[in-house]
Amino acid sequence: PTVLLITSDTHRADHLGVAFTRPMVDTPALNALAERGFYFTDCQSTTNVTNPSHISVMTGIHPRDHQIVDNTTVLSSQVDTLAEAFQRAGYRTFASISTQHLGPNQSGLGQGFDRFNSTEDFKRRGEESVENVEDWIKEARGEPVFAWIHLFDAHAPYEPPGGLNSAYYAGDDPRDPSRTLAIGGVEVPHWVAREKITDVDYVNALYRGEIDGIDASLRGLRALPRMESAWIAFTSDHGESLGTKGVWWDHAGLYLPNLQVPMILAGPGIDARRVELPVQQIDVGRTLLGLAEIDVEFPGRDLIQLVEDEPGDEPRYSIAAHGLQAGISVGDWYLSLDLRSFQAAKFGEPWEKGRVQLFDRRNGVDSSEDVLNQHPKRAKAMRAALVDWLGRGTSGGLGSAVDLSAQAAANLEELGYGG
Repeated sequence: PTVLLITSDTHRADHLGVAFTRPMVDTPALNALAERGFYFTDCQSTTNVTNPSHISVMTGIHPRDHQIVDNTTVLSSQVDTLAEAFQRAGYRTFASISTQHLGPNQSGLGQGFDRFNSTEDFKRRGEESVENVEDWIKEARGEPVFAWIHLFDAHAPYEPPGGLNSAYYAGDDPRDPSRTLAIGGVEVPHWVAREKITDVDYVNALYRGEIDGIDASLRGLRALPRMESAWIAFTSDHGESLGTKGVWWDHAGLYLPNLQVPMILAGPGIDARRVELPVQQIDVGRTLLGLAEIDVEFPGRDLIQLVEDEPGDEPRYSIAAHGLQAGISVGDWYLSLDLRSFQAAKFGEPWEKGRVQLFDRRNGVDSSEDVLNQHPKRAKAMRAALVDWLGRGTSGGLGSAVDLSAQAAANLEELGYGG
């Protein structure tokens, strides 16, 4: 058996070729994967920050309960992980990671992996991470394999390979000095200012180019004979805001562009279908163990069984980076609650402790319209459910802070996580 988990960091749900009739990106490899398995059109993350989200994916434990809400807290070695479950079942376990802060020393996610390759840089191209796993899978002839590939290409700063930097750009000069970048007066991200870019459309085109670059890096992997019978899950830790609520090319704030992520499950016994059932990617671990018929206790819900049962719409909860906000999705509605007050020059509006915002999900993930005043009773009920859920969290947490090297701190700063 071969089980493959691919997490594409900072990947918005709407940036898949199969997402729309008129797609925003090409992604032929991912389209082909989606067309031979379950493509979930409505998947949400549990948070908007890399390490906590991946820790939840790898443990099935919500950030509310493991209480890791930043990129500098390490998961306790006492917590069972998905890799350990596969390892105990006799699988070879491999991980290849594309950023330093998700490496074992800064995340705690090395446990259970026979091989874990990461980088000392803030970012490396995903094709290198993919090639590592390709080689390891070829070496593991006759052995069951669980592999995790993490791709960091779509995370800012956007630097797509080859000609993909202008593939989606229709303008003449992205650095026209007579123009001012139209982002509502908020602070321009340092890497955009460094490149002297003055056209919003060009930065968005760079992001789209990164997604196509990710797709290209996966084509060789999918061509391996062993992949024909593999169970493959493709998802993301969080999305990206392209201007919603004044957040440009970042994922600050617990808003829908940062929560809606892709989710594809393909492999033996999974029929090709488009699934509109609302799900969360925290359940992918439980699902992969079920597909591999590994009988072990592991938190979460089996998404294959969930599709068969077609249950009613259950609330989906989320916690923001640093515990600044919490959110709840029910049906067509999403509500966010500011848990702490916070303001930064690079974001369009301050967050105020106790503030509630209500969004109609039918208006699209990029909608900034707060419809709280039109639906006060609905908002009150959702807020009450969210506060009740927060109050039922466990105490203590499952992580401990790590002392960063100067290089690790500099890498976080370059990625926009400083301060």
